[in-house]
This record gives sequence, C-alpha cells and structure tokens, in this order.
Amino acid sequence: MHFGMTDEQRMIVDTTRAFVEAELYPHEAEVERTGHLRMDLIREIQAKAIEAGLYAANMPEEVGGAGLDTLSWLLYERELGRANYALHWTCVARPSNILLAGTEEQRERYLHPCIRGEKWDCLR
Repeated sequence: MHFGMTDEQRMIVDTTRAFVEAELYPHEAEVERTGHLRMDLIREIQAKAIEAGLYAANMPEEVGGAGLDTLSWLLYERELGRANYALHWTCVARPSNILLAGTEEQRERYLHPCIRGEKWDCLR
C-alpha cells in the first residue's frame, strides 16, 4: 500500500501554498492591525482565487466546484489554514455543503451564486 500523495495532490498543495504565500500573507498584518477586512481586498483576492481554481474547491465539478476528494480537500484546507482565518475563509470561500441538498431551483438561487463568488453561503 502506498501512503504518499498523488501527483495531483502534490499539485493542489503546491498551488494552494503558493497562493497563500503570494496573495494572503501580504495582507495579514493589515487585518491584524485594523481588525477589518476591506471589501476591495476581499474582491481582489476572491477574483484571484476563482482564476486559480481555488474558490469553492469543496463543491462537486457538476455544480462548478473543483470536485476534490476528501483527502485532497483536507490537504487544500491545511494549506489555507496557514493564513489568517479572516483572509482564507472570506476570500477563498467554500460554500456550505447543505446547499447541495436543495432542489435545482434552490441550487440556482443559493448555491450557484456562492460558487461564482457573488454571495457567501446564502447571504447577499
């Protein structure tokens, strides 16, 4: 039995770590100092996370997420967890899995906007 990471898992870890170091770490001091996360900064990092394929990584591919398996998702979360919670949770959102349980109409109204970065969970 092989217990090492797959090539894909290594790529996920490396990509997420590089994103955290380049896009989140530089803003930690400001967030810690002010206790505030500016909306323009949220949107900037969010756009970069979407472009990098890191946004909504916990969601299945068929709804627009990355479709990571459980172990890959946990490796991804471990890397995001290296940064300030406010930065990684708000700017690189992972919509609640409960949103997958709705009807197609509910998914379109609540889930898909979260995956596209238009809403956080079911909040505007």
